[in-house]
Amino acid sequence: MIDPASVLEAIATLRETRRFLDTPVPDEALAQVLEAATMASSLNNAQPWRFLVLREPSIRRALGDLIDAVSDELYGKESHSITGERTPLRDVPVLVVVCRRPLPTDAEWPSSVPAAPVYAAAQNLVLAARALGLGTRPIVLHRRRDATVRAMLGLPDDVEPCVIVPVGWPETGFGPLFRRPWESVVTYDRWSPA
Repeated sequence: MIDPASVLEAIATLRETRRFLDTPVPDEALAQVLEAATMASSLNNAQPWRFLVLREPSIRRALGDLIDAVSDELYGKESHSITGERTPLRDVPVLVVVCRRPLPTDAEWPSSVPAAPVYAAAQNLVLAARALGLGTRPIVLHRRRDATVRAMLGLPDDVEPCVIVPVGWPETGFGPLFRRPWESVVTYDRWSPA
């Protein structure tokens, strides 16, 4: 049996990492988080996810600079963390692009349903990284420059880049999350306004 306390602690301390060390991520650790990602729930076991792992510095630099520029446009250069500091994505040791391959049955569902397994896979990747002491943070800002990102990564038309997850050793530790109490966002049996 898995120790529930350790799983719950990992979830409760799963703060987004914005400052990374430049220490490489070992192949074995990366393999573990990628394998964990593929264990996500999947409608009809379709497993529509694909993972593009970026380790090559020039590719990380190009994609990281693009995403950081979008972030700066939207939020300003100093709004990225409590301290206003962050590691440029170009300098994070690994960027994982979690992608989705559309399925013939996608048209039968509302638009948000087909991507659900891919986001579950990304969450598994993030949790597995946390279990190994690696920091992450899901990023979707690349969606604002979709055509550029697709060309940069050589993605075919039938592959959708859903979320980018930087993976590396955190400069600071993990810590408590600051969230509203769960009771304030839960209703039972029928919807009621909070």
